[in-house]
Amino acid sequence: MKNKILIVEDEPVLQKNIAISLRREGYEVMEAGSGADAWRILDVSSIDFLILDVGLPDYNGLELLKEIREIHPRLSTIVMTARDAPEIQDRAIKWGAAAFLAKPIALRVLKAKIRSIEEKKHRQQPESKQ
Repeated sequence: MKNKILIVEDEPVLQKNIAISLRREGYEVMEAGSGADAWRILDVSSIDFLILDVGLPDYNGLELLKEIREIHPRLSTIVMTARDAPEIQDRAIKWGAAAFLAKPIALRVLKAKIRSIEEKKHRQQPESKQ
């Protein structure tokens, strides 16, 4: 069974392109255009992956990441941003992002990152049962 992914991106065209591409790969995809929308979805749905934009209309995406990780510490997160600043990437990784992508993103790179994270989680599962 493919993972359930939540895309939190306020740019509608990019959000839809990512969602369409991931659905074609067999993922179940939910979409949010703001931090508030993301919280509403996270409150009622079990999500395996979070694709999170840093620049949201109502939230700093990194602050949102930090808050989400407090409640959902195992949620795999890929952070993306159009701002090319090393401190943004450093904070994203520090606060638990599994990967970081600079915009414009290539969908093939995003899908490769997701697969890589899935494989890593799969390899770690037998260890956690021992």
